[in-house]
Amino acid sequence: MAARRRLLSTIVGALALGVLAACGASSGPAALPPEKKGPPFLYVALGGDDTGAGRTTLASAWPQIFFRSDLPRTAQFVNLARPRSGITQILNDEVDHATRLQPDLVTITLIDDAERATPTTTVEHDLAAVLQRLARHHGTTILVGTVPPNIGTNTATEALNQTITRVADAASVTIVDLPVDNSTSASGAAKIAELFARAYRQTRRS
Repeated sequence: MAARRRLLSTIVGALALGVLAACGASSGPAALPPEKKGPPFLYVALGGDDTGAGRTTLASAWPQIFFRSDLPRTAQFVNLARPRSGITQILNDEVDHATRLQPDLVTITLIDDAERATPTTTVEHDLAAVLQRLARHHGTTILVGTVPPNIGTNTATEALNQTITRVADAASVTIVDLPVDNSTSASGAAKIAELFARAYRQTRRS
């Protein structure tokens, strides 16, 4: 009889604990569902000061805004830009690191070339070489920004943008037309990020 009472007491106690646990679970905050894991996605930024390497903090630079606002939550971002880097520096110091990472998305801006008046023949040769190396990894989306109209002289900027457009078109790469350069301001960086995001969404639909 004593053994039976102990068994019943154990069963009742276990049931009571189960009820309490159920009540506690139902009254507590609901846990977020686990995030669905998608395929790995890597975004790499190439360029100079406008990407955050010299003009502003990395957190407020337009590539970081683009990454946070428009790319999947599972995406990763690597900013390979360096201060005062134009297309020759991108070719010599940045693109090989990018190709080793085999990114899904690459953005390129050449604003430093406009500021230093890089010859268009140099831009044409080096940009073509950069795009050729990036294209070796099939599946990489490449977005190349134009030079904003307030960088350098109007004639030089127009010639540079014509060169950028010609090379990008030959490589079947998407061009992103950038407005007046105010990338150091919060609104300017957000605008550039939105233009790159819009171009990227367009490539996804095509």
